[in-house]
Amino acid sequence: MNDIYAEAPVGGDIRFGPFFLNVSSRRLRHNATTVPLKPKEAELLVLLATSLGKAVPRDEIMESLWGLHKATDYALSQTVYRLRRALENFDPTGDYVRTIPGIGYHLVAPTIANGTFDSLAFRDPAFQPYQQAMLHFKGRTQSHITESIASFEAALAINPTFVPALTGLAKVYVSAGVRSLVEPLTAYYRAKNALARAIELDPTAAEAFPLLSMLTLFFDADLSRARDAAEQAVLLAPQSAQAHLAMVWQSLAREDHAAALTEADRALRANPTDAHSMALLGIALYMLRRYDEASGYFAESMRLSPLYAPGIFYCACTYYMSGRYDDAHVLLNRMPGSEMSSREIAVRGCIAARQGNDAARKRFEAELAALPYRCDVSIAAIHIASGNLDAAAASLTEALETREPGLFLATVDPMYEPLQTSHPLLISTIRKGRRSRCDRCAISIIRADGPLHAVRLCAACTTATN
Repeated sequence: MNDIYAEAPVGGDIRFGPFFLNVSSRRLRHNATTVPLKPKEAELLVLLATSLGKAVPRDEIMESLWGLHKATDYALSQTVYRLRRALENFDPTGDYVRTIPGIGYHLVAPTIANGTFDSLAFRDPAFQPYQQAMLHFKGRTQSHITESIASFEAALAINPTFVPALTGLAKVYVSAGVRSLVEPLTAYYRAKNALARAIELDPTAAEAFPLLSMLTLFFDADLSRARDAAEQAVLLAPQSAQAHLAMVWQSLAREDHAAALTEADRALRANPTDAHSMALLGIALYMLRRYDEASGYFAESMRLSPLYAPGIFYCACTYYMSGRYDDAHVLLNRMPGSEMSSREIAVRGCIAARQGNDAARKRFEAELAALPYRCDVSIAAIHIASGNLDAAAASLTEALETREPGLFLATVDPMYEPLQTSHPLLISTIRKGRRSRCDRCAISIIRADGPLHAVRLCAACTTATN
């Protein structure tokens, strides 16, 4: 096997094989999953990695790791052994820490073969149905989603290893699940399955990790894992708009507003005429309660793309929080029919509650209850606007036990601020994320260590899928 030395991208991160090492934090990730290292193992890895593949003498390692304290050759050998085992646990095919007899150790990574002309995506027989699936997805209606899924599955029937079709299928399911066009549990499982397969086939599939971050955040409310996947996305594709989108949302979820604004700014600088990036900056400002500034960016987003639903919706939320109820209604009336239906109904119900229109409020609550999938997060917003905080807390407690998307919003969205004050224990529980559940049936299971993208099934679902 040929070898290349580890390469150090800009920003203090060093990549070797499928691993990314942050030098300043000494944090090692494998395909977005944190690799547990003891302090000396992390110090040794940083020393070897920052030497960019050159052999580091044993004496230099011992002085760097133990300083004036005397250390034996055995202590160093054991540290090397444990580091190798830690790496092998995540990539048993790699031989990253090499012994240079009589000198010391160095870090290497396997060479990645260059693609051939015949391996280009457009030459794959699955490309045509994949292309058709992407065209259907742009329509974003219920029927378009159904057609898009069918075309992606047709592409994968031709070539089950066609990574673009796997990530495309996951994208459709994430979007459809968040918008309640597909039952959330089904959307989650099928998206997770497709992403797991894509990453196993191509650990550098940059488009998979933003989706993994959004899936983990919106369906699991798992802030830590969402951050890991988003950071991996940026490492693999620093200019990707989707990677910055994932970074913004996970930063907002962790209430790191400075990081969210920075990432939104980067996305906007990379594409200053993109309605999506413009709205992203508006969303970050909305979460900061800077409504006047946010509405300006939403207005620009709508000028660039008049039917871009997230820009319209969050601008309506900004108006609602500012007491501009008529303006909010005007925008909600512009929303495409299948976009964010439960949340749109919730905002209408909140306005009715604030205006004291009980009949309208009850009508909107009934509309939410009549939707095919649970909408406890949206119902909670109306309860808050009505001043019924205990009922809102009960709804969110129910949402903790399901895979309803957007649970984490209760911890950061200004609409839920009264509950954040009145029920801090519940909000703290939500911030910790949902309990570990089977990806297929959602019953509680013990979370096993392993790659972030791995599908986790209960015993019954494991048997059923075999």
